[in-house]
Amino acid sequence: MSSDEQLAGNSLFEIAKIRISQKDFYEAFHNLQRAIHYDFRSKKFLQYKMFVEGVLFLMKRKVKKGVKMLSSLLDGSINYDAKELVSTTSPVASQKLLAARKDHPMTLDNSMGDAELKPYLIHLIYVYRSYGLIITS
Repeated sequence: MSSDEQLAGNSLFEIAKIRISQKDFYEAFHNLQRAIHYDFRSKKFLQYKMFVEGVLFLMKRKVKKGVKMLSSLLDGSINYDAKELVSTTSPVASQKLLAARKDHPMTLDNSMGDAELKPYLIHLIYVYRSYGLIITS
């Protein structure tokens, strides 16, 4: 991967983090999908992607799946592999993107080491997970 692609992926990741802080989860998801296009990957990226997908599942009324994703983030487990980054269960998965990514599987870049969740992201996970748990009970 060239340095331009790495910079583009990192920029899209930063834009997605800004969108999350603005609670614009559809735009954040879109930017994270674009970062996947540039093969940007890290443990922190996967955590943010799981968070956004969990919230989108809640918004799409697939509450159990959303709560499960958010709970697994709090447990510290990233429970999906590279194939599921753009899976058919994704709330806004594009068939064109799915077809394009089948030939080029992603691998996790562990250069970040153990990426811990940021406190504001932990707070948001608890907020949205509690919303999902209230709906299901």
